Amino acid sequence: MFSRSLTRWTINPTKHFQSRFNSIQLVKTPIEIAQRILCNKLLLDRTILETNNKDRITGTSIMDDDHKQYEMLTKVIEELNLYSITTKRETELMSKEWGSWDMNTDIIPSIQRWESTGVLLWALGHLKMPSHSTRFDIKSILSILNRTPNQNTIINYQNVFLLQNQLISNSKLNDQIMDLEIWFTRAQLHYSVLLAQQTNTRIPQQIQTQHQQMVQELTRQARLREIETGPDDFLVDGILYKDISEDVFDLVYMVGECRLVALGWLVGTHEWDYQPFQFMDSDLISHRF
Repeated sequence: MFSRSLTRWTINPTKHFQSRFNSIQLVKTPIEIAQRILCNKLLLDRTILETNNKDRITGTSIMDDDHKQYEMLTKVIEELNLYSITTKRETELMSKEWGSWDMNTDIIPSIQRWESTGVLLWALGHLKMPSHSTRFDIKSILSILNRTPNQNTIINYQNVFLLQNQLISNSKLNDQIMDLEIWFTRAQLHYSVLLAQQTNTRIPQQIQTQHQQMVQELTRQARLREIETGPDDFLVDGILYKDISEDVFDLVYMVGECRLVALGWLVGTHEWDYQPFQFMDSDLISHRF
């Protein structure tokens, strides 16, 4: 479960939802997107090896094979001079010794890059965007990432990822951002309720009323954008949002956050290395920590 602080809300339910994004114009070029996919590919390759390493017994032949793959991966990074285009965090991770990644601080955050990689492949026309409660299919992502050029150069890898040549339009990008922001705001409201329950925090009646008003307003906005809703709340695979399990909530929260960050990078609002989102800044919701 995500670690965030319970907030005290105020609400103006007559206000329309306001986007946190300053721009909805695609500012990244196809080449920049392809390079970012390449960085993600190599980071995810290393993540798989590090994850396997945590589950295996030292000295096994399988572990030896993984170490050989790690050496091959390191060679590719050197041949490509990849550190010229990786982020600071990616450089730190890829430079670590084999088998030294921490599960909580290194592996789990890197695993979430599958979702943001899916968004980038969507932006280049390779994949369709799944529903807000469904992850991108990892096999479909791998089928694209595992395409390799004849020679290891950044340009050759770029060309592999640019073969589809169907860059997303600004209108589709705008639609996806607006839908996800509304969806993710609902996730943040739900999180606050779960946090209160887990910490045995009593929520004053006034705050409960404000929460219900916010959910109703978000549901109205969602319905206008043809997001699946019930009478007074969002639906997640046919279940009212307030009734979903914690496991389902963790999934939809992660999906929403990772996709929003990737979309934010595409329009120049967010850096690729990011801190988890805080509560939505908008005329609909304000907060004090």
